[in-house]
Amino acid sequence: MADYALFIVTIPNDQTEEDKVKQTTEMPSSLCEKLKSYFSENTDIKPVWMPSTDQKTYQVTFHAEFGAKSDRILLDLNQRDIGIKHGSRVCVVPTTVFMGTYDHVPNNTSNLDVTSVKS
Repeated sequence: MADYALFIVTIPNDQTEEDKVKQTTEMPSSLCEKLKSYFSENTDIKPVWMPSTDQKTYQVTFHAEFGAKSDRILLDLNQRDIGIKHGSRVCVVPTTVFMGTYDHVPNNTSNLDVTSVKS
């Protein structure tokens, strides 16, 4: 069984209406557009986009196999200034951390079925 990494990417909602409308071949300047472009090139990644309540930022989560694949994703994101430019962050958490925590939750504090989490 392969280990996986959970990526949590936070980026500002810096996409303007002009960015949404124009269809050009130039590299997008918006971090949102750069991330969307990256996901369209890497169709094996299934991101979940969650806007903040004030619509000023997005939290984007996805998972990838831990190791060479996750290292490549980190490099690709950094090349697109994601995690480098002000207002953007990239956090990578091994999923084994999550699985390990569920084993230590007392039964009376959670109705979560541990077997369904591990499968």
